[in-house]
Amino acid sequence: MSRAHIILFSMLAVALSLPATALAQDPPPPDPDLVMRREVFRYPDYARRNPFAPLLRADGGGPRFERLVLLGIIFSVDGPSSIALFGEGSATTASTGAVSVVAGARTYRLRVGESIGNTTILEIHKNQVVVGVDEFGQSERHTMELRRRTVGQGGPS
Repeated sequence: MSRAHIILFSMLAVALSLPATALAQDPPPPDPDLVMRREVFRYPDYARRNPFAPLLRADGGGPRFERLVLLGIIFSVDGPSSIALFGEGSATTASTGAVSVVAGARTYRLRVGESIGNTTILEIHKNQVVVGVDEFGQSERHTMELRRRTVGQGGPS
């Protein structure tokens, strides 16, 4: 017989030699002085950010306000139908007041109430868009003006 068989038979013999009452005993009653409590942590939204919440939103985030450039507005007298067109990039203003925009290939089309990154569209007017920017639980309103743009070295477009 192998050593494993000898150990197995020995354990079986010990288990069978125990009285049946020892095997069928109920567990001891719980101690009445022992109280189990669970701590629950809640972080208020107004005081500080929850350190356990993910930094990225579930919607994938998107570009931050500093990287957004207002490219155009599709204005409708019916407010909810208006659309603001944003690009991710940078804009420079010439001394003549013309704006030169260097935008990426992606364009974002947003309506009132929609968000991208840390920016939420609050109002869309003919020549400007009012946005709310959320930074570390604090919200600020910014107005983005639609200006005449120039493309490259050519004249205004």
